[in-house]
Amino acid sequence: MLMFVTRLQSLFQALPQATEGWIQFRQSNLVVRLTFEDLGVAVTVDGRTGVVQWEPTAGRADLELFLTSALFHDVMMETQSLRQSILNGAIRVKGNVLRALPFTELLQAARPLYQARAAASGP
Repeated sequence: MLMFVTRLQSLFQALPQATEGWIQFRQSNLVVRLTFEDLGVAVTVDGRTGVVQWEPTAGRADLELFLTSALFHDVMMETQSLRQSILNGAIRVKGNVLRALPFTELLQAARPLYQARAAASGP
């Protein structure tokens, strides 16, 4: 658990706010919460402020994704499709999934960094 959370934290810290993915996400003003059900960890990515919160946050997110850390890893490593995982129910969604495009662009921008960190630290 700790390695996954640490990798995720370093990913968001290393991803420059000037990348196209962050810019589009910030313009969307979306608040997205990722709940990793196997770890009991929720991460909130706030497009209004550009802040990623690692502790439980009050308030409602525009979009909530419920998944396992292993599935998130597979999506980021491109061995699983985010779209297909949502369609087949492996990722449960609360909120309007059609508004998720800016967040998927942010994940796409973060993918090379995530993959590099995963390769450096191992599975």
